[in-house]
Amino acid sequence: MWGLPVRPTKYEPRFALELIDFFTIDVFTTDAFGRKKVNRFPTFERFAVGIGVTHKTLLNWMQVPENSEFLRAYEMCRDLQKALLIEGGLGGDYNNNFAKFLAVNVTDLRDRVEQEINQKTVQINIDKDDAEV
Repeated sequence: MWGLPVRPTKYEPRFALELIDFFTIDVFTTDAFGRKKVNRFPTFERFAVGIGVTHKTLLNWMQVPENSEFLRAYEMCRDLQKALLIEGGLGGDYNNNFAKFLAVNVTDLRDRVEQEINQKTVQINIDKDDAEV
């Protein structure tokens, strides 16, 4: 059976380290005058475009067993994103509403609602005539 030709992968092992380098940033930098500047929040989409592929390609690379180092790097970068959101949010460097939006949608952080459930036992008596209905 004839199929479409398989395009060679653009994956290179160096991308795993480059990904980690791309995501390893501080929330802000300080310029020569001591002014604080918030760094651009790193995204997988921006990294992908920077190496000439799409985010979907990055996700595909993670599925290939030979690319296990890339999967590990990707997971580490998710942790770095989470750390940046926590640090930037706590430090007041990020807009609170948008930081919360990102935290809920990009990380495993979620709003938690606690509910207390009280269980009571209720006895229901059914007449013999009603039991056959």
